[in-house]
Amino acid sequence: MSAPHASALLERLSVVEVAGGETPEAPAAFHGRLRDRRLRGDELVELVELAIAGRTGELAVLDVTPAGLAPEGLLGASAYRGFRRRLDVLATGDAEELALRRLLWDLPLTIMIGMQPRIIEHPLVPVRAAMPNPPPGVDQCAGWVAGGQMLQLIEATDGRLRMTPSPVLVGGDHLGDPEPTVLPPFSTRRRRRLRVGLEDGVLVISDVHRDSFADPEGVERVLHNWIVSATADPDDLVIESVEVSSGALPWVECPTAAGSGGRLVGRRFDELEALITTEFTGITTCTHLNDTLLTMAAVPELLAHSLD
Repeated sequence: MSAPHASALLERLSVVEVAGGETPEAPAAFHGRLRDRRLRGDELVELVELAIAGRTGELAVLDVTPAGLAPEGLLGASAYRGFRRRLDVLATGDAEELALRRLLWDLPLTIMIGMQPRIIEHPLVPVRAAMPNPPPGVDQCAGWVAGGQMLQLIEATDGRLRMTPSPVLVGGDHLGDPEPTVLPPFSTRRRRRLRVGLEDGVLVISDVHRDSFADPEGVERVLHNWIVSATADPDDLVIESVEVSSGALPWVECPTAAGSGGRLVGRRFDELEALITTEFTGITTCTHLNDTLLTMAAVPELLAHSLD
């Protein structure tokens, strides 16, 4: 695959938002947007633009723009377990179908983090029922490590986890989203920005991931923030370097997962999904960092746009 012109910058912006339902268990509305763009000098070219909307739980409604892209087998299916496997029908499609798969991929995790605004210490947040102690999933990632900060807190509260709200606010930083919206109270948002350029004959990748939620007063607070910088050979698309840094994260152990990014060096972008989804498990990894690293699997898709 030929590399883009040196003056071109390819960019993917995506966002998935899940509204806060009346109760944590109630189905809630969701919507999302994705844009692929090529920036060349002062010229901005929209390459792919699509949107999704529906309700969580069983997907009785799933609207996709442009019409006709929604994959078969999703309506009536759970938006949780097994959802990502159902997206395989889009894996060999055209540019719009591949982009839709990437956008829908973020839906289950955005729904999952919807619990965050309901477990913070706040007078308008009631104490939830106790969770099992220890909860299922111990040692599934760095933040869930046995004996770690979160597990200690669960034990200290008899399973009624309450956490201090993140002091890091989103403010006016929308990661370049041209249509930022106010996040309603108790809602959650996953936003990404992937950029690919060419500098001195080397592909340069910037990959930013941010999960946030709005507290009961509508203040949007950062929950997970991972930043990945990588370089790759433009001819064989082999990753040559990966650096991972973090912004706000909920638990003190979470940043220790950053070192897992180095395991991608020497691999091609088209290997990332199989590698990360099968081998990136346990306390040296992070569920949300895994999704951040996996975003780079779309680099060949963006490069293909440069040939249009």
